[in-house]
Amino acid sequence: MAEPPTSRVCIRHSRQDVEKLIRELEETTQCKYVSVCNDKNFNDKGWQPSAKNRVFFEKKNDGKSPTITFTGMPFIFIGSMSFECHLGKDRAKKKKERYAQKITSGDNVHKRRRYLAQDTKKIGCPAELKVTRVAMFPDHKILKDSVWERKRAGQVLRSILQENKPVAWENTYYVLVPRAEDHVGHPILGEVACVQEAINPVVEERIKELLRQGVNSVSEMRRRIREFVKSNLYSGDKPLPLTRYRYYTLPQNLRNIMRSARDVVSHSIYGQENLEHLLRILREKDPGDNILGRPHSEGKDFILCYQTQWQQRLLNLYGQDVCLLDAMYKMVRYKLPLYFLWVRTNVCYVVVAVFIVQHETKEALSEALQVLKAWNEGWSPGHFIVDLSTPEISAVEGAFTGCKATLCDFHREKAWGEWIRNVDHGVQNQEVALASLKRTAAADTQQTYEQALRELQESEEWIKNPLFQTWFQTTWLSEEKRWATVFREESLQHNIITNNGIERLNETFKYSHLENYKTSTVRELMTIIVNDFIPQLQKRYMQLNLQYSSGTSAPIPGFLHNRPGDMVMHTKDQMATDLGPEHVTKMSSGIFMVTSEGKNKESNLVTLGSSSALPSCTCEDWKRNRLPCKHFCAGFKAGWTWDDLCPQYRNNPLFTLDPVCFSSRCSVLKPEEKPPQGQDTVQVGGQSNGEDYQAVFGDDNGKDSHGEDLGSEVLPQDEAGPPQKQKKSMIKETPNIGRRRCIELLKAISDSVFFVDNEDFLQSLEITLEDVAMEVKEHTPSAKRAALNSVTKKRKRKGTVGILNSVPLPKRAKHPYAHRLGVSPKGLRHSDIKVPVHQSDTAHLQDQSRTDVNELHLESPERTVSETWCRIGGTVLTLADENMLLSEQWLNDKHINASQSLLREDFPFLEGLHDTVQLPAARAQVHTTADVIQIHHVGQNWLVSASIRGQLQIYDSLLPSSCTPLTLRQQIVALYKTFCKGPDGILEVQIKCTQKQQRAMDCGLFAIANAVSLASGIDPADIQYNLNVMRAHLHTCLTKGKLKMFPHTQRKSRWIVAERCEILSKYCICHQYKEKADMVQCNECQGWYHSSCVNISAAVLEQIVTDGYCCPQCS
Repeated sequence: MAEPPTSRVCIRHSRQDVEKLIRELEETTQCKYVSVCNDKNFNDKGWQPSAKNRVFFEKKNDGKSPTITFTGMPFIFIGSMSFECHLGKDRAKKKKERYAQKITSGDNVHKRRRYLAQDTKKIGCPAELKVTRVAMFPDHKILKDSVWERKRAGQVLRSILQENKPVAWENTYYVLVPRAEDHVGHPILGEVACVQEAINPVVEERIKELLRQGVNSVSEMRRRIREFVKSNLYSGDKPLPLTRYRYYTLPQNLRNIMRSARDVVSHSIYGQENLEHLLRILREKDPGDNILGRPHSEGKDFILCYQTQWQQRLLNLYGQDVCLLDAMYKMVRYKLPLYFLWVRTNVCYVVVAVFIVQHETKEALSEALQVLKAWNEGWSPGHFIVDLSTPEISAVEGAFTGCKATLCDFHREKAWGEWIRNVDHGVQNQEVALASLKRTAAADTQQTYEQALRELQESEEWIKNPLFQTWFQTTWLSEEKRWATVFREESLQHNIITNNGIERLNETFKYSHLENYKTSTVRELMTIIVNDFIPQLQKRYMQLNLQYSSGTSAPIPGFLHNRPGDMVMHTKDQMATDLGPEHVTKMSSGIFMVTSEGKNKESNLVTLGSSSALPSCTCEDWKRNRLPCKHFCAGFKAGWTWDDLCPQYRNNPLFTLDPVCFSSRCSVLKPEEKPPQGQDTVQVGGQSNGEDYQAVFGDDNGKDSHGEDLGSEVLPQDEAGPPQKQKKSMIKETPNIGRRRCIELLKAISDSVFFVDNEDFLQSLEITLEDVAMEVKEHTPSAKRAALNSVTKKRKRKGTVGILNSVPLPKRAKHPYAHRLGVSPKGLRHSDIKVPVHQSDTAHLQDQSRTDVNELHLESPERTVSETWCRIGGTVLTLADENMLLSEQWLNDKHINASQSLLREDFPFLEGLHDTVQLPAARAQVHTTADVIQIHHVGQNWLVSASIRGQLQIYDSLLPSSCTPLTLRQQIVALYKTFCKGPDGILEVQIKCTQKQQRAMDCGLFAIANAVSLASGIDPADIQYNLNVMRAHLHTCLTKGKLKMFPHTQRKSRWIVAERCEILSKYCICHQYKEKADMVQCNECQGWYHSSCVNISAAVLEQIVTDGYCCPQCS
């Protein structure tokens, strides 16, 4: 390794030598120099001397440039170049200010999600390195230094240059090296200086080369870089210490270099060839899919459009009125925006097209929309829901004639909240200002809108904050017709109000599907979308249609049979109200007045609609959901039928199930392809051919033409003949060869399994057969499922299969207080609750253990406590669990996990909801940007932790104690570790008791109820649960597989909540933050521990700091 130069001025004769000198300086001083300015002739390789140049013989010291001493040779200055310390002046300060101003203006810019106390590494170090390039003329060297000799030699040289005669000259570089004391504010030697070193250029090139070879793991890249440095850079020298980050860079810096290299590859020919290869594979796999990919070239921007046949059909079915265009910016650190085209189907939101453009401009978006329009003939939506983006608005309104762009409600409120909560904007009363904005947006009449807007402009916050006025008037008030409810058309409100569900699905795509692909290329991104994301949405769409077609055991009106689940659940709740036929008064044809009971006798006007108008009701429930409200249900009780509503409403595909999901063909129909004989299609709006959805699933009473109840059976029918006769003929003419083959295989298995003696194999076979039996049960009509009800019995403990007809060993009696959760043993002994033990069930179990194999059968006349009550997700609840719930006992982990599974299905955007048994040992972490809900089991208590909008809270049904249990602290820190802030890893937790449990065994009920309230967006402090019906409500929800809000009443005044704040830390085994406590660091795991927690005295602490420490876990 070269030594640092002894003189401040160094002389080199080539540019390569100068660069080598700078590298040596950086190596020895551990400081990097960056170029800041240079003359235009400094890098000019074709420069030639001329008579206009001034001739010099020396340059004295001025402190700003290298000193050139007298050597006798004349020289001419060519140019100079300046280098400064990389920790010098921040020359991008203006650019950063413009960037910050652009963020606050509301543009779609990727915002940082982490807080940086120091947002730049520049500290203003004044150290500079100057390089001066001169042309030396050795043939005109003078021997004596005098004024006359200098003048004579200079005249001779100028005359030669004026005559354009050839003259010999040499390039010479003078380098002024900074002193060590010139560096201010940072060290240049030692281990501390190593941290601030920039990566070696040779190592950086090696990283890019390994990346092209397929090394994508950061750990593997670090290992290969260490081998490269040891074997290639310093093979014979003394090995470098690992603290030299110039060669052994930090993982985060290594990750940034790899990401930057991938970004370059994504726009290169190499990346585009990979993408074109993927598109060829997709075209060969599904020739009917629409795929367009155009690489970036001169004069043409990059564009990629993708749409499958299944997406094309759904777009034509559900996208004729309203579509949603949603952009996802920098999903994988890309500058290319990814766009999803969404539609609201009858059961969920679905992506119906995907496209990527190079720039977010009107021209690029218009081209992509024109491509989709050409693929889908006749597609012309009336409304598009977009973000507040001028290119998006201009593109959709220009591509479709008569289309109106409307701003998304969810993104609008989100943008309002972010702007108001920004401390730089100076909004004092943030909640009041935000509530005023929401009232303005929600006003549904011109009068209420003007009144709300006037109240906003007369408010104190508006008057005192000019920035608030400017922001709202220029950004939002100018676009009021795109976001205010009063300016919306009826059809838009009928179909969809907000795309909150789209945002949640985008978060699911981002954090679930792209979790391990944060630095992927365009090809990898499209591979995830095509092979994972879109198939999952398609599967969910078909599953929900099949699930809701199975009917329900509870009596419901005929018009609700085979309808979407949200519509059925909502209408059933409205039918349960006390309004009846006596409350309905007919005003005119199709217009009725429904009077509610109560003190005010409120009346609502109900219209059934016409060919040009949709049905309507003046109540808030109808305005919010556009589903039959209690006033419509009162009319249905009075004799109205579903056919009385206008065809435009009742035949809307949002209120009918998709018959293609029940088609006998497995392939998806193309949009232009007609359905097979015997299968109808659902028409959009009122343009059907006279047959609506009931032609497929029966009439309004849920019966066929012969009066028999079809139940949950769904079979496409033909218009030509009677449906029932056609179904019988199909069964006779099509013998089920598959069914007969399955029966033969089952008989062969039954005959062979009797001779198997391998106990492990039998237990494995039992589990497999139980799963098969459950799948068969799901495909069996509800009226024929009795034979399979007793198949899924509780699996026996290993070792219970013994000698036939042997007497079972006597079982140890369980403790009467076993499976208690939610109360201490002392409190249990003082309670009067007894655990019931049914002798008949016990005797039946003992008799069943003595049963011979030949006597086993599928149907059982009596149900035992080990039989299945219900199966939710991966949790099987038995009759014993049902009895535990209904007999005022403590809930166990199966009740809790089943409830969390239902929450996970209803709210897929939520994170957390992990298995409570596996949670203490699991290492699952959540993201700081996601909403999180998790139920915890701590000691003998159930409680809920939640992070809503980044605020971590714990809801307990017991009064918060002075100190949180260690088990809960461990679970909270492990789950919310990403929420920890600062170098101390601080995690602030708010512990609340909104409603105290009255009985010792109800903690599990309150935990589930609070979790449901939080997921539904309701603060448990605002409501009061009805304790008498909580168990019955949970039993109903688990039975139906749908978890709803627990019965409650709204509190008239803000409840006084018992709460306290606790500060946790991710360090130490206690996970408590102690501000002034002594801590030691483990040399193995790099974790920090309080000396008092690991039993280290003050006398031993000094020795440990010198010798090192190993924590109990590592030792």
